[in-house]
Amino acid sequence: KKKPSRIVAQTCVLARRHFHDKLVDPSKYVATLGVKVIVGVIVGLVWIGQAGRTQSSLFPVQGALFIVSINSMMDTVFVTALQLTSSRTLLLRELRNGYYSLLPRHVAVIAVDVVLACIAAFALAIPVVFFVGLRSDPAHFLNFLLITWILTAQGVCFGHCVGCVADDFHQVQSLVSPSLTPLILFSGYMIPKTEIPYAFKWLYDISFFQYAMALFQINQFRGWRAKDCSKADRAFTGCYHVGRDFLKAKRINPDHFLRDFEILLLSLACIALLSYIAYARVIARH
Repeated sequence: KKKPSRIVAQTCVLARRHFHDKLVDPSKYVATLGVKVIVGVIVGLVWIGQAGRTQSSLFPVQGALFIVSINSMMDTVFVTALQLTSSRTLLLRELRNGYYSLLPRHVAVIAVDVVLACIAAFALAIPVVFFVGLRSDPAHFLNFLLITWILTAQGVCFGHCVGCVADDFHQVQSLVSPSLTPLILFSGYMIPKTEIPYAFKWLYDISFFQYAMALFQINQFRGWRAKDCSKADRAFTGCYHVGRDFLKAKRINPDHFLRDFEILLLSLACIALLSYIAYARVIARH
């Protein structure tokens, strides 16, 4: 029987160890799930029943989707980075002693953190979908979860980038805020795409929040049809008769769901690679 390669064997062992370390006290993880459920319920209650088929429901639904995208990313970044600030010394000592290589360790830790964080994201998503009244048929619900999971995985990887160089909460905050705030600000929600200054258009183009929001809105509004706006009304009042009209007004192409999904996955891969490079540079300096 062929033995697994050294890297694969190390990755499996390290993944089991990290999984055990994360769940050695299950009450901590249960508390994390509880916080996510509470946040999801609060968001759901604030926007309860807003996902209707009227013109007045369009903007509130965007607000709920924006909060989900921000919480999926930002909360995960801070949690991951703060946990790493306390374990970096152990990592450096074990690598220096040759217990394992950086690559299998990094893959194992990222994989376990992403799985556990995505379970927590699931706890956030369920109350939001059903309280707000978002589309909950299997296909649209799965799309919603996949988008949320990718944002959460990006948060884990970005948290590793920050956690490998920060020493405490204040350093984590000083690194996260200036890095992610511009991407949030120029994601097309807080400042419409048409009103973003030309000098900052590139921030819109690279913002993974922008692609996540586009995916959320395509998933929610493609196939949507208003009850309070007929084709005749649209001609006179400029209301949105179907979801495609609304998406196009937001400069979102409803046929680009797969393209935007691929870009979001590519940005995840880039952040994961960046986190590995950040670790390698820190280790090289020590």
